Amino acid sequence: MLKDERFRIIGDYLKENDIARISVLMELTDASVDTIRRDLEALEKRGILRRVHGGAVCESDSTLGRSFGFREVKNRPQKIELASKVVELIKEGQSVALNSGTTNIEVAKVMIKEFSQLTIITNSLRIAQIFADADKFTVLLPGGILSSREYSLTGRQCEELLAGYNIDVAVIAANALSIKKGVTDFRMEEIGVIRAMINNSDLRILAVDSSKFEKASLVTICPLKKMNYIVTDSDISEDIIKLYMENDIKVVI
Repeated sequence: MLKDERFRIIGDYLKENDIARISVLMELTDASVDTIRRDLEALEKRGILRRVHGGAVCESDSTLGRSFGFREVKNRPQKIELASKVVELIKEGQSVALNSGTTNIEVAKVMIKEFSQLTIITNSLRIAQIFADADKFTVLLPGGILSSREYSLTGRQCEELLAGYNIDVAVIAANALSIKKGVTDFRMEEIGVIRAMINNSDLRILAVDSSKFEKASLVTICPLKKMNYIVTDSDISEDIIKLYMENDIKVVI
C-alpha cells in the first residue's frame, strides 16, 4: 500500500474514533510497526495528529490540549438525556462518587435539581463548583495534582484518599467501551482515580453516550462486568443492545 493511501486510512480512522492504537493501524494498512511509527511521525509534523504512548490522537478533534472544551459540546444532548437515567439509580442521602468528565458534569446538573441531600465525592473542580452553593450537599474534594487540561485532581494522594471512602454509588464517565476491551480511557492520569472509585463503591454505574460503544481507548480500566449498570441514550443501535444482552451486560436506556 502506498504512503498516501496509508495516510488517508489513518486520518479517516482518527476522525471517526479520535484515538488509534498502532496495532489497529497495522491491521488496517497491512504495514509493519516501524512503518506505522514513521507514518505517525510524518502526520504529527503536519499537525494532523499527536503521538501518544501506543498510538495517536486526532489533533483536529483536540483529544489532548483543548480536549475538555471539545468534549463538552460533543454529543451534549445525548449526555443530558442519559444523565436523567443515571439519577434514577441514586437515592436521597447516599454518597456518590463522580470522576472527571463532561458526561458527569451533566449528571451533576441533574442531581442538584433532583436531590436535597447527598455526599458528593469528586476529583473534578467543575463538578465541585456545581454543588458549591447547595448547602445540604456535602462535597469531598480529595487533594492531588491539578490537571489544567481536565480541570481535575489526580495522582497517588488523590487515589489513596479515595480508597479510604466507603462509597454508595460510583458514576463513571469514560472515553470508550467494548465487549473485548472493557471500559477504556485515554486520560492516563485519570485511570487510578477511576479504579479507586470503582473498587470502593457498592453500586457502579458507567455513564456513556451511544457514540462510545464498541470502541477502545488507550488504557483498559476494568472489564464491563465490573459495572452494575451501563447507562446510555436512545440513539444506541439495536444491534449493540442485542450484543450486550447476549454477553449478560445490563444497558439502561
